[in-house]
Amino acid sequence: MSPILFIDVLRRRRRYFKLITPLVLFAVAVWYSLQQFGVDQPSWVVVPNSWPQHPFVNEYANVEEWLPESLPEPPQSTPEWRVQESEQLMDLKGLFEENYGVDNVDRFARGFNAPAIDRLADCILTDTCGPGEQRVVILASYHFCRALRGHRSGENVWALSTIEAFTALNYTLFYTYGTMDTLLLYQNLPPRLKPDVRILWEYTTFEDCRVRNNTNYLNMVQENAKGQWQAGKQACIKQDGFEEGIPVWNSFMFYFWREAQSPLGSQWTLSPENYAAQNEDGKGNQYLGYSIESFCRKRSFTPHSRREHRALVLGKLMKIFDPLSNDHYPWKNPEHPDQDLLNSVVPRIPLSMSGEPFALISTAYDEGSIPPPDADENWKGAATPVKVIQNLGSLSQADFYRELGKSKALLGLGRPETSPSPYDALCLGVPFINPIHDWDRDDPTNRFKWRTQHDPLKALSSPYVYNVREGDEEGLEAALNSAVANPIERFIPPEMTIATVKERHRQLVETDWKSKARDLVEKEFWSRGETFEYLL
Repeated sequence: MSPILFIDVLRRRRRYFKLITPLVLFAVAVWYSLQQFGVDQPSWVVVPNSWPQHPFVNEYANVEEWLPESLPEPPQSTPEWRVQESEQLMDLKGLFEENYGVDNVDRFARGFNAPAIDRLADCILTDTCGPGEQRVVILASYHFCRALRGHRSGENVWALSTIEAFTALNYTLFYTYGTMDTLLLYQNLPPRLKPDVRILWEYTTFEDCRVRNNTNYLNMVQENAKGQWQAGKQACIKQDGFEEGIPVWNSFMFYFWREAQSPLGSQWTLSPENYAAQNEDGKGNQYLGYSIESFCRKRSFTPHSRREHRALVLGKLMKIFDPLSNDHYPWKNPEHPDQDLLNSVVPRIPLSMSGEPFALISTAYDEGSIPPPDADENWKGAATPVKVIQNLGSLSQADFYRELGKSKALLGLGRPETSPSPYDALCLGVPFINPIHDWDRDDPTNRFKWRTQHDPLKALSSPYVYNVREGDEEGLEAALNSAVANPIERFIPPEMTIATVKERHRQLVETDWKSKARDLVEKEFWSRGETFEYLL
């Protein structure tokens, strides 16, 4: 390697070597002089290895911050294609920063793109890319940024787990928020990398990409229309007349619910839950899934002997506690709809060994949860419509998990559906009481036909999950008694461990989806004489 190219390699590490460039140049000069006199290269002349794939270290992500202990020798030769690809990536970095900077906190994750491009360009140039590092994943949903900011709604919990899995696989991650920043990034990647690119779209953003044309693009929302750099035909998806667009086969919808959202159907629609396993026909979207294991294990496990004699009621919005607002409220007395079964069941739960009466607590809030001007320091929050429930009001995330871990059960109220909180509860050793709001009266034990608050957990039984039909006073009382009498240890469903989730993410990126898409289109369109509107 020539000294000029060696210096160029070092300069590409400017983030780490800016302050020591004079020393590095001096070391190179010494090394080169020694080479001229036939002296072996000193061991202290080194170039950096590739840095960790993802620079963001979040309290909730299983990502370790590290620097390499030792650095390899520079490569002896640099093929021209490596130089060309590295230069292409640096051009992309400039284009992206010019057109799509970090313009507000909701899009702060774009700030990770430039360092990711630097690392990828450098490892390609120096032939030091680690396993998986040249596989690019574009995260084109706002949920990924919200996840990194600590939001804990279902979509964001799933998004954080996905970031964690891809990071563990050492893939290169880019963050985008609209059609045009996604297109700009994809189009300007080196052609060699494009077959391995996977894009995880917010389905509404993909829809804008799919329909973008010369007529409608100015009417799209600003983030998607911001494509002044695009000349000629205004489009996004690869199609006749726009062959440079994003292929539909490497575009996957990041979608929380059951319906397929991709033109290619269910296998190109990712889901957080194994919905196919819940259907008798076994059909459903591609199960990507998520794990709360790393997040949960950071929370201490409260010994059962130190737990309070109570259950925590799942639900943060006050309207969930009101049968008039919650059409799935499960604990109305079927014979007297104005009476709540909880008010009669809770007092019948036996006292604890220390004589403590059983209680229900909640962390519900609405405008009434704001402390009134005359509230004292013991004010807990507005009362819920269910008089037997003591409301603690809105809590911080840490306080919520602390109160959950100190409880003996988590009780569902019909909503929210498919929340991650029951998984958190199980991981903290807290069983979940799962209301069944619909079932086949002629086949009441057929779980495929149950509709519950948390369908993915309806396959489990006691002592982890108690599936109780709405309006069943005896079943509710028996479930609470059993949950109290049969405590559980930490429990993580096998399909939600870090290892199994990581493997499904690997399969998503490393499967030949182009061939699968071609087979599908051949079967569903071409063999029937029909056309498919996109190019594969």
